[in-house]
Order: sequence, then structure tokens, then C-alpha cells
Amino acid sequence: MKGAGLHPAYMLDQSHNVTDPIESLMMSAVEVERAYVRPTWVNRDPLTEAQELCDPLMALAILKTAFTTCRRFSPLARAARGGSIIPLRPYRASGYRRRKSESVGNQRAAASGIV
Repeated sequence: MKGAGLHPAYMLDQSHNVTDPIESLMMSAVEVERAYVRPTWVNRDPLTEAQELCDPLMALAILKTAFTTCRRFSPLARAARGGSIIPLRPYRASGYRRRKSESVGNQRAAASGIV
């Protein structure tokens, strides 16, 4: 298997000076998922052919088609599977942030990463 034994590790480097750190991480997770999954839907044979023929416009068209017509991770597809169109809504509605803030006591907002 190609890449067998490869165990890459990545880190999201984020600054939470203005945004809620959990919400920022949720949004980043959605984008990471898109970045890794969408390339797997590229039709490789026509792309390779376009590359071999030095046809950059056809290669671009093939890539754009894969990246723009994939609906598996679209908000509507997520809703069809029982998820939320906007993932932040159920998180905010859960009251998790408020409960956690109350459980750790009264700390300054800046200490939690929110200015």
C-alpha cells in the first residue's frame, strides 16, 4: 500500500484573541476535513491525461469540477444526515460554554481566550 507506515501529525495553530477557542476549532475541523477529503474525489485518469497533454485548462476544469460539485460535505448533505447546516448553532444552543464557565468559577473573559 502506498504510504504504508506513514504516520503524519499536524497541528492547528490558532489565535483566540477575539473568538471562542472551541468554536474556532470546530470551524477549523470542518475546513481540515474538506481539505483532506475533496482531493480524493478527483478523477485521476482524465487529470493525468490532461497533464500529459500539457492541457492546463482541462486539468483545471477537472479539478474545479471535483472541488465544486462534491456535495457530500455540503451543509445540505450534512443536514440530510441529521447534522446541522451551521455546526455552531447546536454547540451554542447546548449551553456548554456557559456551563463550563460556571463550573470553573468567575474568571476574567480574557483568561478563557475571549476578549
